[in-house]
Amino acid sequence: GGGHRKAGAASLKGQPLEAVMARLPSVLSSKIRPLFTARQIMSQPVKTVTPETLIQDAGKVMLRYGHSGLPVVENGVVVGIISRRDVDLAERHGLGHAPVKGYMKRKVVTISPDTTLPEIQQLMVRHDVGRLPVVENGQLIGIVSRTDLLRWLHGTDDFKRFETLFPIQCSLPGPPDVKSLLLNLPGNIYRLLRQIGGQGDELEYSVFVVGGFVRDLLLGVPNCDLDIVVEGDGIKFAERLAGKLGGYTRPHEQFKTALVILPDGLKIDVATARIEYYEYPAALPTVEVSSLKQDLYRRDFTINAMAVQLNLHSFGKLIDYFCCYSDLKEGLVRVLHNFSFVEDPTRIIRALRFEQRYGFSIEEQTLALLQKAVRERRLAQLSDARLWDELFLVLKEDEPARVLCRMGELGIWDQIVPQIQWDENTEKVVLNVESLLKELEQKGLPHVERWLVYFMALVHKLEEVQVEELGKRFSLRKKEINVLRKVLEAPEVLKSLPASEPTLGRLHKLLHEFPAEAILFAAASFTGKLRELLLDYLARRDRVELVVDGLDLRQLGLPPGPLYGEIFLELEAALLEGKAGRKKEEQINFVQEWLRRKGRV
Repeated sequence: GGGHRKAGAASLKGQPLEAVMARLPSVLSSKIRPLFTARQIMSQPVKTVTPETLIQDAGKVMLRYGHSGLPVVENGVVVGIISRRDVDLAERHGLGHAPVKGYMKRKVVTISPDTTLPEIQQLMVRHDVGRLPVVENGQLIGIVSRTDLLRWLHGTDDFKRFETLFPIQCSLPGPPDVKSLLLNLPGNIYRLLRQIGGQGDELEYSVFVVGGFVRDLLLGVPNCDLDIVVEGDGIKFAERLAGKLGGYTRPHEQFKTALVILPDGLKIDVATARIEYYEYPAALPTVEVSSLKQDLYRRDFTINAMAVQLNLHSFGKLIDYFCCYSDLKEGLVRVLHNFSFVEDPTRIIRALRFEQRYGFSIEEQTLALLQKAVRERRLAQLSDARLWDELFLVLKEDEPARVLCRMGELGIWDQIVPQIQWDENTEKVVLNVESLLKELEQKGLPHVERWLVYFMALVHKLEEVQVEELGKRFSLRKKEINVLRKVLEAPEVLKSLPASEPTLGRLHKLLHEFPAEAILFAAASFTGKLRELLLDYLARRDRVELVVDGLDLRQLGLPPGPLYGEIFLELEAALLEGKAGRKKEEQINFVQEWLRRKGRV
């Protein structure tokens, strides 16, 4: 039409007015984009300082979080703004020790949550400001920066606030229908996720499941470890959820997290959306409340930096700020920023674990950063407890041998356990153990602690004193250290087998006090008939059942003493070789015959 620039006109021929009027609302709603408001585009929570904060400290906050300015707040009310330029000027004049209140801008232009984008644009231009605090009922609830404004005006997310190692444009199409993937979960897990989302709605918190659960959901790998992130009070959310589901919580105020334990034993990790920063390399992180995006940005790798919203109005919505799904589909392990391995060197081991578990590749620049961190011996800066936590996770993998060998290939063993000399022999033993464990599973042999057998493969060349020191260093239990001792003894004990054909009975007399893990490891050191005999012995040993006890021996006129143990051992050996029966009468007959042969009657 020819009216003013915000007016429009259209001619419709051959359509009755009633039909046009009925159709008009739906057409308008589909064609006209509603005005966004400050509430939709603002960043929150807001990093602030007080009037008494020193200028140098305000500068450190800006540097740490990449802000160019900070609101100055007193009793919840915005009383000023301090900019990066203000801080630089003050420090140039030697005023870094002065409080912010002397140099902040006191005339602060603020907006309400309902201020529209055009109004925000006009205010920024008119007052030449780069940020506008959002105030509701006199309290600061958010802030709109030029970056927030540009992001919404141009329909792109804010990547520049998060310097990453990935391209801004993701190269692959969007992810599959996450809602359908959630529906394929076990019924109890799906219902639980809906309940978690409903609890978020009740508290008016945005709630997300994040990390490894989302990664494995998209890969089609079973994973029921639930990590929940709440944009709100995570501990309060956890307590409400536990109360509703009949469980209980273990809160951790320092880290703003809580563990919810349900009646069926299922555990849910709940965390307040948070940002972590490291006071020095390899330190434990300092935690502060933040947004979901910042929470995901602190994660180790892109494949673990996705979230799925659980609030019922957006249930199943995938949140992917950093092209994570693209890396997942391409099979790439990629850190989110250049200092990732410096801040937390445990990520070196984690990268190798994910690479080998999923058959992925470590992205080129990430591998270069990892190798640099290895050359700088970053792992050696970690505490023994943190090193063991990561090594234990490797040993608990379904196929840890590949990870252990990759660690050897990259030369990191001397930073974790200097006593371990990784060479071709150690690699061969590790691979033999893996092969033997697979054989064990196929034969249905007794359960063993697989991780302990792999650990034995790493330390089998050490002296007993070194093994004990290592056990203490990593806080292993006495039982586990004893198993390691037995591993060192087993090969020597087996050398005492007679040169003639060994039998199950002879093996039992030598190895009856040895744990299954030590015998299994010993089998990995042999080939041929002895290896098969050791596996056969393992399979049969736990099935040996004595029905004769001490009371029966006493009725035979034998006084209690060491002889009882000798008799039981002989009877077990006979059962293994089929020389004694399973019934009590048969076993008593065997004992009586053995006593006669030994001249004990």
